[in-house]
Amino acid sequence: LSQLAAQLEAAEGTEPDALAAGDAKFLVRNLSFKIGMPAFKRNSRASTFSKFVSIPGARMGTLSFEMDLYGNIASATAPAWGILMQGCGMKKTAASNTWVYTPSSVWDPTTMNSSDHKSLNMGFYTDGRFREIGGARGKMTIRGKAGEPLVGVFEFVGALTSDPVDTGLLSITYEANQTTPPIFVGAALSLGTLSAS
Repeated sequence: LSQLAAQLEAAEGTEPDALAAGDAKFLVRNLSFKIGMPAFKRNSRASTFSKFVSIPGARMGTLSFEMDLYGNIASATAPAWGILMQGCGMKKTAASNTWVYTPSSVWDPTTMNSSDHKSLNMGFYTDGRFREIGGARGKMTIRGKAGEPLVGVFEFVGALTSDPVDTGLLSITYEANQTTPPIFVGAALSLGTLSAS
């Protein structure tokens, strides 16, 4: 069994609070976690003609998963997966129970940051083990097929913030419409200045 938890970071790479059940309202599938640790190779030779040991570099983790997209039509609260969109460089605007996520190109090369590009603290629970990444940003693909739920495919990369910890799964209360997402049919779609239905 696996779970995903995520929360927005006020400051990139700084964990806001410990991840809890309220941060794990994501019903995901094909959840995978990969560790990357590039090594700096030292090809200098010693008197023994042996190479020096490589030095491990920055530790990073990659979380990938997919989930059915749904809405909280009668609620003034955006769906939990909205923060995942923000972690993929989307700017969120809201008006009268409607949430719009727009790609943002706002970026400050001096601070290497943006008010529109949010970073996430993310946790991965599987088989009694917990791994965590911070400062995570990602990319997403939306996949739609008539008569089936709309699917979001996500991949996030961040810095490993801790060693694996033994822990149980969180007790989650899923949001309305999440367990039975609407199907993709009769929907209007807008991309830039182009619209279709």
